[in-house]
Amino acid sequence: MSLVVDASVAIKWFVEEVRSDAARTILGSGETLIAPDLVVPEACNAAWKRVRRGELSQEHGLAIARAVPMSFDRLIATAELASRAFSLGHRFNHPLYDCFYIALAEVE
Repeated sequence: MSLVVDASVAIKWFVEEVRSDAARTILGSGETLIAPDLVVPEACNAAWKRVRRGELSQEHGLAIARAVPMSFDRLIATAELASRAFSLGHRFNHPLYDCFYIALAEVE
């Protein structure tokens, strides 16, 4: 089985926050972890925000940026999911960023 993981879960693999233990369980589950390639800039942005606020060192933020892409078995190009993500966002009046993950889950 493949698990679609979004950036809010992926960042928890590297920083301690609410439900980080559950997120790390997913990482160590042995399941195939996939995401739209959008997960990389989203998780990197989350790390950058924490560095800016002084919650993480710059070195830790950089380590996250390097590790996120390697933590997935597959990253799927957002271009392949764009039409469906747009349709979902329009239908549910929801931000498209999240809809890319839903579109991928539908494909898988």
